[in-house]
Amino acid sequence: MNILHVLPSAFPGGSELCAFETIQVLKEDGFENFVVVPKRGPLFENLSKEASAIFVVENNWWISNPAFSFLLKIQMLYGYFRSIFKIKKIIKDNQIDLVITHTIGIPCGAFASKLAGVPHIWYIHEYGDIDHNLKFNYGKKTSLFLANILSKKIIVNSSALLLHYLPYFSTDKIDQINYVVNYPQWQPMLTKESQSLSICMVGRIAAGKNQMIALQALYILKAAGIMPHITFVGGVDPSYFILLDNFIKENDLAEQITFAGHSDAPWEHVRQADCILICSKNEAFGRVTVEAMKSGRIAIVSNTGAGKELIKHEVTGFLFNPENVNELVHILKHLWEITDTRDITTRAFDFATVNFNPTVHALALQKSLKQCL
Repeated sequence: MNILHVLPSAFPGGSELCAFETIQVLKEDGFENFVVVPKRGPLFENLSKEASAIFVVENNWWISNPAFSFLLKIQMLYGYFRSIFKIKKIIKDNQIDLVITHTIGIPCGAFASKLAGVPHIWYIHEYGDIDHNLKFNYGKKTSLFLANILSKKIIVNSSALLLHYLPYFSTDKIDQINYVVNYPQWQPMLTKESQSLSICMVGRIAAGKNQMIALQALYILKAAGIMPHITFVGGVDPSYFILLDNFIKENDLAEQITFAGHSDAPWEHVRQADCILICSKNEAFGRVTVEAMKSGRIAIVSNTGAGKELIKHEVTGFLFNPENVNELVHILKHLWEITDTRDITTRAFDFATVNFNPTVHALALQKSLKQCL
């Protein structure tokens, strides 16, 4: 079977990494994979190694921030039509049997598959609006109505996302499938130093990731003589970074903060940490949470979005209300003091490795594929 994967980019974001892992799993099971990306990027070479062919086709988004003006909505239609017919030609020329679009943000693969008469799966990795503050330019209800009628299957990555999209899609169309989450695995951290705490936060520095609450927690703890250190790993939204930087300077926190910037090997920073902190208010899945558990570190995660699906409080990690800094302060104070971490990191490691791996992903994915053909 020939499968065409339409990706939002060739950069190693969450949906792109999942798509790459899906392609690897399908290749292992004997499927031929073809890929469409809008332009070359860091993942391009790796995708080329796994796919039978990779095509560069500009693929306009139908969600954005800020929202399109009325005139731009009209102008964008030309780009959509152009991309749709280019993708349709790829489908026909390569005898594609199934198309998978790997984000809710780009519609052209779905329209092209409909015109070519092949089934389409929409693999949704994000809320789009409440996590990334993006706007559905042609209306959320209209866009998701089209997604529903254009797709034989909708795949989501968490129960939280399933509940979010359930009102918009036919219930028999939606499947929840666990990611693979390939990540370096180390033995769980069994102990840590008392009166010490090294924290790592992996992900883009942006309002949606809510890093400010971590700084607020440091400020409160510092007044009590507790001085954890946070390393931020990821790119930066300049406007949000200014807010963080001003807070750090105003409250004399610079010695407790490291901005490591983007890294192609974030696990090198994770390995140096005692715990991984995820403060997002609306995390559709939480790849970093699973990575933390697989790396044998303690995960501290917002209890909103998919966080509570992945973490059982005080059993496989810690949950806190991302609107309540005192809850986070309480957890960090506890971790500052303890030395024995064996039970929590071991249980988390076992949960992550059992539930997020190529076998689990492949079995669920093959079931969805069979229902499309």
